[in-house]
Amino acid sequence: MRKKRCVLAFVMVLALTGCGPDVPDLSKLDNDMTGQYMADALLAHDKNYNDSLEYDHSVLEPTPEPTKKPAAKKPETSESPGTSESQGASAGSSGTSSEGGGATASGQGGEAAQQVSLSDLFGIPDVNVKPVTYRVKKSYGTAAVSHTAGDGKKLVVVEFRVSNNSPAGKNVNLMKQDVNAELVVDGQSMGKAIPSIIGNDLKFFKQRMSAGQKKQGILLFEVDDSLKVNNVQVNFTKGQSAASVSVK
Repeated sequence: MRKKRCVLAFVMVLALTGCGPDVPDLSKLDNDMTGQYMADALLAHDKNYNDSLEYDHSVLEPTPEPTKKPAAKKPETSESPGTSESQGASAGSSGTSSEGGGATASGQGGEAAQQVSLSDLFGIPDVNVKPVTYRVKKSYGTAAVSHTAGDGKKLVVVEFRVSNNSPAGKNVNLMKQDVNAELVVDGQSMGKAIPSIIGNDLKFFKQRMSAGQKKQGILLFEVDDSLKVNNVQVNFTKGQSAASVSVK
């Protein structure tokens, strides 16, 4: 009998020891019943064990389940209604429009440019810039300074007249006006004027002119040697202003 009591005590100690964060606490009645059940199961096959442990199942209480912390909810992002639609509408209505009475053309940056006269585009009071004619050459300049077209190319030389219409002498500096020039032949763009070191290049024109004096200015354009040059036009742009001149 002492042996059975020792075994029972040992089993109960094993059953009631141990810990862990997920093991629930048992009630006192649950502990007693658990010990009795385990002892009965271990001693049932002992030939000297004739006692039968009995326990009332009706008094057993269910073991409480471990309490789990609810998972943290992710913050929901909200989008104001109509945001996408308003952005699309803004993007769709961002075109350019022309104001004023004059015709418009595409200026620098792709924005609408106001058409003005060539003299107004350069913007020097009492200084008039007017196209005269054009020539097609392989080389242009003087014996000291000249410009020759590359292989398979030729030059379109557009001549201008720069006039000082003021009653006094004037320093005429066209290079600081930041004017861009583009050659158009038969409605097709042939590219921008090429820089040169020729003294009367309109892109770098900087001279002292007396009252009423007129001087020649030129622009050089390089085109394919096979191009038939007709219907010559030069388009000028400066900021939001533009000027187009036809040259014969």
